[in-house]
Parts: sequence; structure tokens; C-alpha cells
Amino acid sequence: MMLRNILVIQGKEIIYNRKYGETYPWEAIAPLYLSLTYFLDEIVDDVEIDFMNTVHYKIAYSTNSSVPGRPLLFIFVTDLGDPNDIIKEQITLFNSEVSKMLGGV
Repeated sequence: MMLRNILVIQGKEIIYNRKYGETYPWEAIAPLYLSLTYFLDEIVDDVEIDFMNTVHYKIAYSTNSSVPGRPLLFIFVTDLGDPNDIIKEQITLFNSEVSKMLGGV
């Protein structure tokens, strides 16, 4: 898997951002991330994982509402050819570990 970027958002605030490779400039993808943060306000059940393909990259996201405060949104940006099952395994593990560190289940 070629992981390009990891973002963790709580509410409307980015609490973790790590870049591992070239991706879109922030100005180009900020509206997409912003729309996902609005999605957080409306979730009833957590999203285990969902995928969106852009022109050059695959965006996977997952949510966790078990942490104190606002739900967390985990976003992975990977290459288009990366297998969904490997991305799912990694984002699920990352979601679980970070949520535990922040006091969630």
C-alpha cells in the first residue's frame, strides 16, 4: 500500500496530519475534507470504512464516536491501485489504536 496522507479530524479541527508522499495541494482538497467534517455532525452509526476515488488518489475514511467529545474522522489518502482490503485492515487498526489512546472504546 502506498499511503500518501493520514488525517484525523475531530469536529472541524484537524488533530493529526501526516504526509508520506505527494498528494493534491490543500486548497484543491479542502472542500472534500470540509464536506466530510459536516458529515460527522449527522452520523448516527459509525462508518467502518468507505472509499472515494478521485482522479489520482483513493480516499478512505472511517469514523469513531466512542471517544469523549466529538466523533473522530480518520482519512487515508492512498494510490488508486491499492487494494481495498489492505486499506480497510490498516485504517481499522489505526482507528482502534488512536481511539483507545484518546479514551474511547
